[in-house]
Amino acid sequence: MRLHQPDVIIYDAGVDIHEDDELGYLNVTLDGIRQRDLWMLDYCQSENVPLACVVGGGYRTEHSDLIPIHMSLIDAAYQQRSGK
Repeated sequence: MRLHQPDVIIYDAGVDIHEDDELGYLNVTLDGIRQRDLWMLDYCQSENVPLACVVGGGYRTEHSDLIPIHMSLIDAAYQQRSGK
């Protein structure tokens, strides 16, 4: 952050790292993804750098299974904004 001093950060909150992802083969829980997203939101706020977020990744035969995982970004933003 100090080296590049960005004007804005674009954050692709990919969820193919989730433990149940059919292609990612990593072992990150939903709670781990929420913690990652919350950390990113908090860090950018503490550095006063605007953050644009998009959801990405996640591979499931049943696409609706991705909804709660992608929602972790929105949950983290709500949590960070409300101070909860």
